[in-house]
Amino acid sequence: MSPSFLPGCEPLAVTGGADGVLVLHGYSGLPTTMRPLADAIANAGYTVSMPVLPGHGTSADDLTQYRWDDFRSAAEAAYDELAARCARTAIVGLSMGGGVAAHLAARAGEELAGVVAVNPWLLGLPEDVLALIEEAVAGGVTLFGEPDTDSDVKRDGDKMYSYGYSVLSPLPSVHQGLVAVREQLPAVTASLLLFTSREDHTISNESSTYLASRVSGSVTHVWLEDSWHVATVDADAPRIEADTLRFLQEVFS
Repeated sequence: MSPSFLPGCEPLAVTGGADGVLVLHGYSGLPTTMRPLADAIANAGYTVSMPVLPGHGTSADDLTQYRWDDFRSAAEAAYDELAARCARTAIVGLSMGGGVAAHLAARAGEELAGVVAVNPWLLGLPEDVLALIEEAVAGGVTLFGEPDTDSDVKRDGDKMYSYGYSVLSPLPSVHQGLVAVREQLPAVTASLLLFTSREDHTISNESSTYLASRVSGSVTHVWLEDSWHVATVDADAPRIEADTLRFLQEVFS
């Protein structure tokens, strides 16, 4: 049975030109966080695939059932399908989507033209936080917080771009998955366009600097001064869109 997506959270597939772009949202984030950027890329004439990772775009309770391997394998399948029908490919990812993008880039090697990462999640969780989460999950706690929690967007903080709850049960597996991704980073040879918010209340920007220091390809690092974590729908969104389109034109040329 197909999942019942929240309004605006459906997967996006647009057939455009010969070059394809995979767009990945973040952990517990709604796909609406990436839809404007995906639409801009599609409107520029590219073929675009924006899958909804398992447990996302539906309900927080749904997400509790899934783990890192589910997110990773879904992204791999979406990339493989896109690469099979496109001459060249690139990947754009936000937060955990940036971490998954790094994994896919290492896996694809020189086949991949470029990666765009916005506030990527690479460094996992602090050990004390991870221990508390594992204890809570062992005690049967899968959700934490309130559904009206701010989505870490400076400009539109009154809008919901995530489930609001902290969905705890998948997090230990995501932490371990990111350990493996970090080991893969030297295999990333594609050009990287990296956006990092100076002020981010969700992911330390040390994840960005770590990513930039470990990949083998060229890196263009852009610091965002007027956005928080979900920068793709924040005040710097127009710059992200413009720089991303310029980057894609360069790596596909």
